[in-house]
Amino acid sequence: MEPVTNIYCVGKNYAEHAKELNTEVPEEPLFFMKPTHALFLIDEASTAAFPDSLGEVHYEIELVVQLKNDYDPHAPLEASIGTTHLGIDFTLRQLQNELRQKGLPWFASKGFKQSAALSKAVPFVSETAFNQHQFALAINGKTVQKASPSLMVYPLRELCDYCHTHFGLKKGDILYTGTPAGVGRVHKQDVLSLTLDNETIGNITILS
Repeated sequence: MEPVTNIYCVGKNYAEHAKELNTEVPEEPLFFMKPTHALFLIDEASTAAFPDSLGEVHYEIELVVQLKNDYDPHAPLEASIGTTHLGIDFTLRQLQNELRQKGLPWFASKGFKQSAALSKAVPFVSETAFNQHQFALAINGKTVQKASPSLMVYPLRELCDYCHTHFGLKKGDILYTGTPAGVGRVHKQDVLSLTLDNETIGNITILS
């Protein structure tokens, strides 16, 4: 994959996920960022460790894309986007809720080490092909999240346009496009399996 420059993430981009958090769907794309130090590349037998001192760690599976060229809003998406991945936006949910209640930024609940898991790449073919993907997360063999990007509140083109206009979107940037309903807590010895179009493309065992 390309060297990663920025990690952009989109919050509450599936209506059912916003509902399970008891929040409203945002009126425009809701972006936040993670530091590149949070990036955690996963393979068929990866492990992750989250100290108990962090509090509850929740999983959020997402489709992720990486740019191979600087974003061109006038060209087909495949001119700018090179690869698709599955990712997990690990979140310190208790801390996030506390920060929200105080009106403070979420950064501490989203930017900790290993909080941006990322699978191997598959080629990005087109916007139409991207919208036909099916992705899922299973924990210990039980599916807990399953969706298609066709259900996103803000589609990929709109996310890219918004990010390009407001923040910049360049070669190497990666974009987590939002998580569907079904988020929850991970526990020690859980095995998380990430599936794209019925193919498992990453596994993570939680060590602590």
